[in-house]
Amino acid sequence: IYWLYLRSTHVYTDDARIAADMIDVRSKVAGWLVDMPVSSGDHLQKGQLIAKLDAREADLQVRELQSNLLAQQADKRRAEFELTMVTQQSGGNIDAARSSLKASRAKLLAAQSDLQFRSNEWNRAQSLRERKIISEKDWERDRLAWQQADQQYQQALAAVASAEAHLVEADASGGRSLIMEQDVARIEHHIESISLQLQQKQVTQLDHQVLAPAPGIID
Repeated sequence: IYWLYLRSTHVYTDDARIAADMIDVRSKVAGWLVDMPVSSGDHLQKGQLIAKLDAREADLQVRELQSNLLAQQADKRRAEFELTMVTQQSGGNIDAARSSLKASRAKLLAAQSDLQFRSNEWNRAQSLRERKIISEKDWERDRLAWQQADQQYQQALAAVASAEAHLVEADASGGRSLIMEQDVARIEHHIESISLQLQQKQVTQLDHQVLAPAPGIID
């Protein structure tokens, strides 16, 4: 009776003979025997199932890992798409901001040069007016020209400051791209880790099956 109990609850083929050689066949993991489709005298082919242990827990772990792997792969595709969009947008914004800053600085130089000229003319007009060499109308004309040049110079200064702020903002978008690249790398690391765990669990899953190592007959 004890022998029958062992035969029904454990995988043993202590006296199996395959090709005149005795081969001890046993499971690689412990567990409950759920199927033993062979019996004494059966002919076996290499790889044929001899016994199967309860693998429900291993099957569940494999399915969970497969689900996690699919989720991480979906997250990677989403993160890569967002990274591409942000990189393209930030790259265009940076180029535009740099062009705007370059143009603003050129206008500032022109406004500064004009202001210097108008300032010299205004100082000259003041000196001439004091000596009554030019008319009040000419004096007023040079004064208005100087005021207008000063206003244009102040506007050019403000435009340069605004362009510099836009460039800083565009550069910040580039920093966001760097953070997103790190997120993609983190997801890739998770995928590699889950893939390795899945491979290990799939091996364990297969270990719940006892297969014939070679053709032969069960004694």
